[in-house]
Amino acid sequence: MGKVRVSLVKTNDPYVGVREAIEILGLERMGIKGSRILLKPNICSPFPPEETPSITHPDVIGALIRYLKEEGARKVFVGDEPVWGLKSRLC
Repeated sequence: MGKVRVSLVKTNDPYVGVREAIEILGLERMGIKGSRILLKPNICSPFPPEETPSITHPDVIGALIRYLKEEGARKVFVGDEPVWGLKSRLC
């Protein structure tokens, strides 16, 4: 199994945090330009992220989409499958 790499950035600005985390991991060399990208965040519950810490905060998802588009991604899709029989649109 490959090594898992994680970066941790402390900031109040999700966009700054996303950029710094990607730079720490060296992911800016992924070849984003012209790509179609699927993000699979944890958006599996309709409860606010403050009440359900396992959910990716919507501001972080937005910051990541912005980053990918600025780096030249052709199209960015966001998809997930909710749990507990909930509909995706609700979450």
